[in-house]
Amino acid sequence: MKTQKILLSGILGLAVAGLTLNGCHKDNATAPVTNTNQNVMAAEDDANGTYASNDSKNIADASMQSQSASGSADKEASHKLSLIYGDCAKVTGNDTIVGGAQDTVIHIEFGTTDCFCFDKRNRRGTIIVYWGLQHPGESWFQAYSDSGNTITLTFKDYYLRDNGISGTRTWTNEGHNVNGYQNWNFTANLTITYPNSQTATWVAARNNAITQVDNVWYYEVSGNGHGMSRDGNSYTVTIASPIYVTVLPWWAGGCPWPEAGIVTITRTSPAGGNSVTMTVNYGTLGDCNANKTVTVSGSTQTIAMW
Repeated sequence: MKTQKILLSGILGLAVAGLTLNGCHKDNATAPVTNTNQNVMAAEDDANGTYASNDSKNIADASMQSQSASGSADKEASHKLSLIYGDCAKVTGNDTIVGGAQDTVIHIEFGTTDCFCFDKRNRRGTIIVYWGLQHPGESWFQAYSDSGNTITLTFKDYYLRDNGISGTRTWTNEGHNVNGYQNWNFTANLTITYPNSQTATWVAARNNAITQVDNVWYYEVSGNGHGMSRDGNSYTVTIASPIYVTVLPWWAGGCPWPEAGIVTITRTSPAGGNSVTMTVNYGTLGDCNANKTVTVSGSTQTIAMW
């Protein structure tokens, strides 16, 4: 396959006027809960899975600028990634065979020690992306826009703010929806390992459709999921009102967190006890804020996304 030249831009060709570096956002710890019915850990873990999934996609988008069959990305790719995430972020890539078909794989490496990135987050380890590019000259834009194409992302010894992220995420183009905009189905099966060695699983089956609200382009996210929170409780997730995530990533002026949406989470006890339903409100369109509210058993609490 010939070397593929990829231009740094927002997804779907939306122009980037310049790099916008976010300031530091302080995490808000959830207050201790004595009533187990008011335990919102499942909501926290689901929010963390949502963030990790979207953040890894943004990193992949920033890094996919060029690859060559020689086995390493060109200097421009790593240079532009370093402008966004820091000098310790590197890109290597090569053409390969996956399932009997040609593909393009890249490794996004943050090193074996913490890389303090320009979004004020530490990362280390490697994100691996298979772009599904099967023909010479295809670009990352075509990987997103070709109907039926699937992009697969996985991890190797990867940590975000000392939280281990492992598993797989896929992103499949489904063509145009009834509104005439492209949409993608994505599935994810992630495991989050917290610094205290507790683990949570996050499994999602969702659809992202492009839409425009007040001159801002968003992914309108629908679907469901399930998981196991780090305290051993299983839960199911239903997106009751679509989640809105800016198409432009943080480094192009977008918001790193969902801006709006309502999620219903039903938590069950590992011993088969009574289920508890909680409602997560992701906020108001236009308000870029890490803090989200969770209402359960008559109590409303605030959680902070990564």
